Amino acid sequence: MAGNTLYYMLLVSAVHNVGIAMTSLVSGFVPVAVTVIGSRDKGAVSLRRLLPSLLLCAGGAICIGAQAAGRSAGAGDSVTGVFCAIEALFSWTFYAVGNRRAVVRLHHVTPHDWNLLTEVITGAQALALLPLSARFESVRHRTHAWLAFGTMSLGVAVLASIVGNALWNRMSRFPSPDDGRADDPV
Repeated sequence: MAGNTLYYMLLVSAVHNVGIAMTSLVSGFVPVAVTVIGSRDKGAVSLRRLLPSLLLCAGGAICIGAQAAGRSAGAGDSVTGVFCAIEALFSWTFYAVGNRRAVVRLHHVTPHDWNLLTEVITGAQALALLPLSARFESVRHRTHAWLAFGTMSLGVAVLASIVGNALWNRMSRFPSPDDGRADDPV
């Protein structure tokens, strides 16, 4: 729930309330948050070795933040949007770190199987939330709009989610250069 469903619900709410620039600024810290929290795991790359990359991320965030600072909606919308963006950051960080730890810990489950299980659960969550979405939508959409949305969602699910998660889970199993096993086959 934290990785796909909750994250994207919060992200959409943030974009709707505060705009893409500020949302990008906050969600752009996902790699930094995952790196810092994950750096405490056994075999993780040390923060000292990652410092140049982390500084470049911070520099990029400052550039985006400078541009986004002048663009905002009403005060209430801005607070809601920034709150949703920060919650999305926490949600994805929690998911990414927890998912990596689970993939590493479950030796009897292949990254491919873990990926498919994750996507089946995410698809079930999306289907369970569809009636709620239709019930509480503020604008009524025609059938062809829902079909277009469903087609696009299926394409994104297959290309971005399944393929992206498969690559993420596969790379989560690779040993770090710091643990002395970098040349071992996975």
